[in-house]
Amino acid sequence: MSQNIKEDFEIIVACPDDETAKIIRELMKSNKHLKLIKEEKREGKPAAINKILAKAKGQILIFTDADVIIGKDSINKLLLHFKDKNIGLVTGHLVPTNDPNSKYGFWAKFLYDKAHEIRLRNPFFASGNLMAIRNVIKSIPTNALSDDFVIAKEIEKQGFKAVYEKDALVYVNFPTNIKDFVNQRRRTFAGHIQLNKWYGKTERNLGNELKYLLSMFNYCRNFIQYFWMIELAFWRLLSWILSFYDIKIKKKSLVELWKPIESSK
Repeated sequence: MSQNIKEDFEIIVACPDDETAKIIRELMKSNKHLKLIKEEKREGKPAAINKILAKAKGQILIFTDADVIIGKDSINKLLLHFKDKNIGLVTGHLVPTNDPNSKYGFWAKFLYDKAHEIRLRNPFFASGNLMAIRNVIKSIPTNALSDDFVIAKEIEKQGFKAVYEKDALVYVNFPTNIKDFVNQRRRTFAGHIQLNKWYGKTERNLGNELKYLLSMFNYCRNFIQYFWMIELAFWRLLSWILSFYDIKIKKKSLVELWKPIESSK
């Protein structure tokens, strides 16, 4: 709301809980741009996205999450790229808020730096934390575990190009306990297993993960960082194994896998 957006716009919030809906309704009294989609029950983020896709009127849609802080003028930086009719997606630059001198802050900086490197060569490696698309998608599968990557793949299928706007910053809280970290990675990796099945080999798969792990230690500068990196490698590999178990063996649903990551709020 403090982005000084030059174009006409609307802000659509989809939520199933009464508390959030109450807050939005109160804000709507003083903000004409706000619109609320009150869901009758919690069906998962893809179902909420589909409701937004059906309601949104604009030519450009910008997706973000409730637990992030969008950097100054980031929205306008995304929108500038759509002057080129060939651009269908622009993704922002994720920046962790955690202290890099702590274990979880070090993990966050390493992982987000690596994601930054991937997006420089493959801007379709999008993030729902801050992502803009042309309004050309009618819906996504309601069982999609990585809704942002599904959206990116659907945009790519239509022949559009993507851009990574590294100056469009979005600040993200990284999990600060093992339970939350594993639950988040477990769901993310399960989503990429799903993507590999739907769209063929993607950027993230177990083979690439093993190559990725071999390069991790080049990032370390002291003994404690080596120790933290060994921990990170262990928990990521375990998360991959659990995600295979969830998808291939237990065949868990989106609702079963979508557990709140409280420490990143």
